[in-house]
Parts: sequence; structure tokens; C-alpha cells
Amino acid sequence: MSTENIELIRRLYEWFASGDGEKAFEVYDRGIEWDSSATRWLVEMGFPPLVVGHDAVRTGMASWLEAWQSIEFVPEELIDAGDEVLAIVRVRACGRASGVEVNYQTPQLWTIRDGKVIRMRVFDDRDVALRAAGLA
Repeated sequence: MSTENIELIRRLYEWFASGDGEKAFEVYDRGIEWDSSATRWLVEMGFPPLVVGHDAVRTGMASWLEAWQSIEFVPEELIDAGDEVLAIVRVRACGRASGVEVNYQTPQLWTIRDGKVIRMRVFDDRDVALRAAGLA
């Protein structure tokens, strides 16, 4: 199952990169949880610490994406963790209002059950994410 999970997460990033982020909802569980509570700066920028369900994820992402003139998420590493995949993601973006360019790396831990993504957690720190995935 782990190989399938890694491929599923790889496809999610490909869909987003191609502008077809809506396709991801085909593999998101109806009760998907997006947990940003371990990412202080993201919460400080206004992203809710926890959103649950398709509508809440759509609303949260739309609000977040509006702040950027351009944004890309490039998975630099996908790490098998059984029912979870730890993605080490490079984020490059340009602020819509400020024009400020950002380039940072963020760990994202995806939990998959029965071929559906049930949770995605974002972290500030790779070591904390590795521990959360049971890999440290």
C-alpha cells in the first residue's frame, strides 16, 4: 500500500501544479482534516489552525491562495511512513499586494486510509514532522 500512497500524494502535487487542484477532492475523504496548528507562521498569516471537510478546505485554500500572485508547491522528497506520506515541499511564491518573494521548505504529513486522504498536517520543522510520522 505504501507505494500507492506515495503515488497518490505525488499526483496531488501534480494536479495542483497543473492548475487542477479541484481534482484532489476526488481523493480527499469527505471529513478530511487540514491541520496547520503546528505551523505558527501560517496561523499568524490567517490560515485556520484546523479545517475539516471539503467546503472548509476549499474556503481555507481559496483565502490563502488569494494572497499570492503566484505560488508553487514542489515535493522535493516523499517519505513512506506506512499509512502516511511525509512530503518535504519547496514553496515558492510572490505576494499579490507586496510583491515579496518567498522560498521555503515545509514538511507536510498526509494520512491515507482506504485510498482516501483523511488528514494533512503542516509543520515548521522537519524533525517534528519525522517524529509525528513515527520516523525519528
